Amino acid sequence: MGWNARRNMDGMGSRSLQRRRGQAAIMVTLSLPLMFGLMAMVVDIGWAYWRQEACKTAAQSAAEAAARAAQLASNLTCGSGVTCQATTTACPSSPTTPPSNNLMNGCLYAQANGYTAGGNNSRQNVSYSAGTAGNPVSGVSPNYWVRFTVVEKIPALFTSMFGAQWQMVSANATAGVFAGVQGGCVYVLGPGTAWTQSGGNFSTGCGVKINGAASMSGGNLTLGSNVYMDVGTTMTQSGGVISPAANMLQNQGSVTNPVSGVVAPTAGSCLPNPNVSSGTSTTIGAGTYCSGISISGGTGIVLSGIIDITGGSFTMSGGIVTTAAGGATLYFGPSAGTISISGGNLTLTAPTSGSTNGLAIWKDGTTASSASISGSNTTISGIIDMPQTAMTYSGGNSPVNQTIIVYTMSMSGGNISQAATSPYLSNGGAAAGAYLIQ
Repeated sequence: MGWNARRNMDGMGSRSLQRRRGQAAIMVTLSLPLMFGLMAMVVDIGWAYWRQEACKTAAQSAAEAAARAAQLASNLTCGSGVTCQATTTACPSSPTTPPSNNLMNGCLYAQANGYTAGGNNSRQNVSYSAGTAGNPVSGVSPNYWVRFTVVEKIPALFTSMFGAQWQMVSANATAGVFAGVQGGCVYVLGPGTAWTQSGGNFSTGCGVKINGAASMSGGNLTLGSNVYMDVGTTMTQSGGVISPAANMLQNQGSVTNPVSGVVAPTAGSCLPNPNVSSGTSTTIGAGTYCSGISISGGTGIVLSGIIDITGGSFTMSGGIVTTAAGGATLYFGPSAGTISISGGNLTLTAPTSGSTNGLAIWKDGTTASSASISGSNTTISGIIDMPQTAMTYSGGNSPVNQTIIVYTMSMSGGNISQAATSPYLSNGGAAAGAYLIQ
């Protein structure tokens, strides 16, 4: 190939390379807007995420601050202890110090985190709602809840070149206040005025839970530290003293029997009524008593095992009665009568194992009945499970580990230090305090 031919071919190759370089430059130039747009989107997304996290921090601090302030209130009743707000309401643009209520406390905490209603030239908003019912978070049941929502309109940085001038970011947080401690000592399941107290001294270290209303006209009700009397509807108090008064909470909702899973004993051959009125060293052992049990005197009387009363009543007006080492359960079947303990010296301790573990007195829950337990020398340790029974109770002077479940309660005395224990007892509840729940 001659020199001229080679020169012509080199010229053609050079022009081809120049054309390819020109095409690449055009492609790069055309792709620059897309590349810068993607970069702008990444920057703006990151900016929005950072500001949303700031909103979340402000909302959480506000909700928890409002809930913790509510926890210190005299009670968790709308208007008299805590502030409720059914509709979403904006915080003041300049919350006052000190706050006027627990919700304003939350507004101040949002402000401390850089957010106020109408802040940054009206690009921010902080709002709240709160109440004792209608909790916006499913699966939990606080006695009082509060929700804060923080919204911010932020300027778009690079994406504004494409017409998006602003972005909206927001976050909300909900906190709940849970009253009382885990479990309770007394459960009153009936509707209407289910609890009455007209006198006497009753103290409890683990709380009272009432399904319906309560009435108090005299006497003293002493609640331990962080222990609450939860009234399902309202308390009518014309006399008496509740101490501390702030631990009596109204409108706390319904309660149910915390005992489940226990199986009634199988009735056997009928044993006669022991009808103990005198003598010493009498054992009333496990078995089926079809005509009840009567005790009016005697010493060294011992209860043992599962005492199945299928008919008649259990009455005790005298005598000295204790429990065998393995414990004892008084079980009342559907056709049994009443229980009446009015005198003598009774020490009844529930079994700590077996099919009635933890149950001292158990009445079938399918039929209504009545019961009266009184006497300063009566000590019952364990569960008294009588969910359809109208109970008159004055208890004893000695503190006991006891849980009472009845339909109605007329209380005039007793000293329950803490709840009983049993694998059949599920008296749980949310721990007392204020917590973020969403």
